[in-house]
Amino acid sequence: MKPRISNSELVRSYIPMVDFISDVLGNNCEVVLHDLTNPEQSIVAIRNGHLSDRKLGGPLTDLVLKVIKTRSYEEQPYVANYKAAGSKKKFRSSSYFIKNLESQIIGVLCVNIDIEPYLCVKTIMDSLSATKPLGAPVHEEAEGESNAPSGVNGNADEKFFSSIDDMLDSMIQEEISIANFVPARMTVPEKVEVVHRLNEKGTFQLKGAVAKVAKAFGVSEPTVYRYLSMRKEA
Repeated sequence: MKPRISNSELVRSYIPMVDFISDVLGNNCEVVLHDLTNPEQSIVAIRNGHLSDRKLGGPLTDLVLKVIKTRSYEEQPYVANYKAAGSKKKFRSSSYFIKNLESQIIGVLCVNIDIEPYLCVKTIMDSLSATKPLGAPVHEEAEGESNAPSGVNGNADEKFFSSIDDMLDSMIQEEISIANFVPARMTVPEKVEVVHRLNEKGTFQLKGAVAKVAKAFGVSEPTVYRYLSMRKEA
């Protein structure tokens, strides 16, 4: 009888697809294979990792964490053409969810196309095609020019990180910023709310998350666990 293949072996069977997709789409496309049995070092294959500054042994992303937590992979086999961002670039990304025979998610195959060159062309074309009413002030912004935020991450649906520490720090600071709280002055209900939001994103599925949150709030790790319990009881 043929031995049953493990989850990690099943994920790694997709490694040739990483090379195939990369060779088809070229150097402007990053292809990444994540093994979710080891989320802190999930990247088991990657091509053109220089685009997002990632490499073998890197962590999964915030989007994948949320997919696992919400189990949205049960309703759809993949997500396509969403916004993603690394430390320097913007991407048009797609992720295929790899499942085992029990329909559990065990890996993700991601295709990230660097759209920075196309955005530069779009900016030029928008500038050349923009118009404004006769008699308008010389420096008035023409129709067609964008007022979008200039930050790289902006409103990206997914963010790429080169280390698990960077990822956790970013997720924690983002939630504190959204809540508009100063950690040293936060009340217990405010801290509980932030902890709850982090939990909804799957943050506490990562090793070291509780310690990071405790340090950010200036409390002990047992206190963070208590905040989680308080929320469940609310």
